[in-house]
Amino acid sequence: MTERTPERHRQRVAAPFPGFRRPTYTQVPDEFFDIAPGLLERHLKIMLYVMRRTFGFKKTADRISISQFLDGITTRDGRRLDRGCGLSKKPLLEGLKELETAGLLTVVRTTNRHDGHAVNEYELHLRPDEPIRTDGLHDFGGFRKQVKYVQVPDELFDVLLPDLSAGELKLLLFIIRQTQGFGRESVALPRREILEGIYASDGKPLAQGAGIGERHLKEAKKRLRASNIIETEERRSPDGRGEATVYRLKVLRSEQGVAENAPRGGQEVA
Repeated sequence: MTERTPERHRQRVAAPFPGFRRPTYTQVPDEFFDIAPGLLERHLKIMLYVMRRTFGFKKTADRISISQFLDGITTRDGRRLDRGCGLSKKPLLEGLKELETAGLLTVVRTTNRHDGHAVNEYELHLRPDEPIRTDGLHDFGGFRKQVKYVQVPDELFDVLLPDLSAGELKLLLFIIRQTQGFGRESVALPRREILEGIYASDGKPLAQGAGIGERHLKEAKKRLRASNIIETEERRSPDGRGEATVYRLKVLRSEQGVAENAPRGGQEVA
């Protein structure tokens, strides 16, 4: 299921995205990739933003204001840390409530002693290592404390998150899991595996699909490639029929940064 995000959050970053740097990554629980295909756009963006503000800074919880979710964070010296999660206020508040009710987020409600505004503390809901259910948002039950993590490039959270649609995010997360999650730079993926999932030779399911239909897959692939976020290599058999496409993240081979792509202004933090 796909949501529309307001046009002000659909504009691409000012300059072309040059590619992901190494080795700045945020750890994302492997289990998140299992539920991502079934999440709405607001759930994806909120969860990724919270993981960046917590796991990305080696914390289990962090106080995040509504304005930070909406507009991002800029330090007092003018450094842009991120661009927010790319949602307007109504879907943001709806998504936060839904994720808390579903048990994916734990929220501790606090009030800023200076101005009386609420600045709640958020963390992923962690639970003991028990069998996991991934039938849907309301059957998940929380993330296990001991679980494998996938290294996701920080630029996805800090630069790209507000601009990506649900379909683009789901395809990109699927590619990241199948590359970074297995310690490889590229992976050959038939269209069927992206749409329907990956299965072992004995029929055992290994990974869910990306959670998008064929039309959205085509659009997402085209936009991610045009935006310089992924690189693809189309393979053809001798008879000209399509085979698996090789996917890889566009990774910089130098120390060129991406800070110039982030817009100016935003929420100040102490």
